[in-house]
Amino acid sequence: AGVCTVFGDPHYRTFDGKVYSFQGSCKYLLTADCVAHTFNIRVTNNARTTKTSSWTKTISIKVGEIKVNLGQKMRVKLNGKRIEPPYSYGDHITVNKTDDSIVVHTKLGIKILWDGDSFLEVSAPTSYKGKLCGLCGNFNNKKRDDFANRQGRLVSNPERFGLAWRVGGKKACTRPQEELYRGPQCSPRFDRDSNLCKKLRKSSTFAVCHGKVHPTMYIE
Repeated sequence: AGVCTVFGDPHYRTFDGKVYSFQGSCKYLLTADCVAHTFNIRVTNNARTTKTSSWTKTISIKVGEIKVNLGQKMRVKLNGKRIEPPYSYGDHITVNKTDDSIVVHTKLGIKILWDGDSFLEVSAPTSYKGKLCGLCGNFNNKKRDDFANRQGRLVSNPERFGLAWRVGGKKACTRPQEELYRGPQCSPRFDRDSNLCKKLRKSSTFAVCHGKVHPTMYIE
């Protein structure tokens, strides 16, 4: 299976392992079957009163005529009605709750894990390789072509890529305009900070954590 992860403010790790940051504050297509259109997953970002960052606020999962909404504090709606996990909708979708997350399984093999705050993980079976599109990339084992827009053309940076997958109208945005924070230029501190981050991977102190949390995407 391939795994796409969204975390922090927000950082993305695509199905093919490309890591990038995108600070858009609207609604975006995270991933979808762009061949047979069997499902789509959208995320709405919230700027949370800051001009420089945004976080994942809600997730919308659509499988056929079934729609699941995941909100803050692990709130779940199915076709517009609040539900309490564990919950099954025939054999199409099951929603379960652990101590720290909501887990949605679909008949298609798509799995969604949401911590109720800002961490999201989507797993897709290998049958979807090369068929996906959106902020999570195309799942073809090639990082280099993950920044493809709706027309399949590669764009130059995360900002252009993110805007290409925006969905919904202005009401879905938490800033008056789609203002994007491009981040600071690298300073002389970069090398020093980079060396400090390497300790997350190589230090024996953190080694016991690697089985639970893979350090690569945080270091990158």
